[in-house]
Amino acid sequence: MCIVLKECRYVVKSFKPFQVVELANIAIDNGVVTCIGNCKPLQNCYELDCGSGIAVPGFVSMHTHVSADAETSGNSIDVIKKVLGLMLRYGYTAAHIVDADSEMLEDVCRLAEEIGMRISVGPLISSSKDLKKLSFLKFFKYTPYCLPSINISPVEDLDTNTLIAIKESISSYTTPLHIHIASSGDLSKTLDYYRKTGSWLITALDSLGLLTEKTCIAHASWITTWEIERVKERDSCIVLTPFADVVKGVHGMPHTLLFNINKLCFGIDNPWHRPSLSLLLDIIALQAVYSNRTWSFYPDTLQILHYITTLGATAIGSEAGIIEVGKRADIAILHLDQNALNKSISGFLLRGLAYNTKYTVVEGRVVWRVT
Repeated sequence: MCIVLKECRYVVKSFKPFQVVELANIAIDNGVVTCIGNCKPLQNCYELDCGSGIAVPGFVSMHTHVSADAETSGNSIDVIKKVLGLMLRYGYTAAHIVDADSEMLEDVCRLAEEIGMRISVGPLISSSKDLKKLSFLKFFKYTPYCLPSINISPVEDLDTNTLIAIKESISSYTTPLHIHIASSGDLSKTLDYYRKTGSWLITALDSLGLLTEKTCIAHASWITTWEIERVKERDSCIVLTPFADVVKGVHGMPHTLLFNINKLCFGIDNPWHRPSLSLLLDIIALQAVYSNRTWSFYPDTLQILHYITTLGATAIGSEAGIIEVGKRADIAILHLDQNALNKSISGFLLRGLAYNTKYTVVEGRVVWRVT
């Protein structure tokens, strides 16, 4: 399918480095960007007026719950469809799902391709009894819209034998596999784990071979500085959920050294506990806390957007994440208020994030538009 996004006010190709083109078209053919700028007319192309909008790389949520509570977890494909549909409205083009039932994996993958959302999904292991769920991975059909994963939560509650069994299962799986680990529920739980095992969590995972470039660790607030260095050495990913962790105070404050690792991503956590899926909530939450002078640190808007676009796409295993010729076209078109007093690009971006997107495009396919 050929499509042209016409006359975008701004095209933000990437946030780090910050690359922006003004008054540009984006031509897409067979799901791949073929031109940015003054593109020549293409035959038989569907044209979409970008107009007063900002084109940005599609957003990625690397920690997404689909259920409101444990009782409803994974019980309805309609619930998952509603969550993914809401995410598309806010410009998310990919998501890691934490809590879909193993029996539903095939249906969830089919749904993802149907509505046009890239997902990472797999069995949730929270006790040794759940090891049998790993068998579902044998029947997993890898597609660009559905990437296999194993979810471990909460890892402090699992014994060494269970973790070893997970590692052995991963070793026998030929398709690239994403490992998603939720940790550090609270400080007392972290300290109890250390007293029981004589090892900090990240160190223990590393010794078992579960800390790799395919590993993402969510809620890593209670983490030592030497564990952060280990994460950097293994090129693993840390996932922050700012609205849940910072505003609601669930998991404590992430250490500022986390912002120096190679892979730092964001997640919306539980959409049912948020007034909106707007990224603006997460940006404000994170910046508000670190604006305190005692931290001597302030993550700017463009830095945060880099985490939830380029780095998120890398962590989930997608080839998108930037708007560039030859890359897959996962793009969000944000609203732009031409009458806004603040004419800076950051001001425009923040205002655009407060609303539903004008269009969300995945693999060159318009999967959401304002009606």
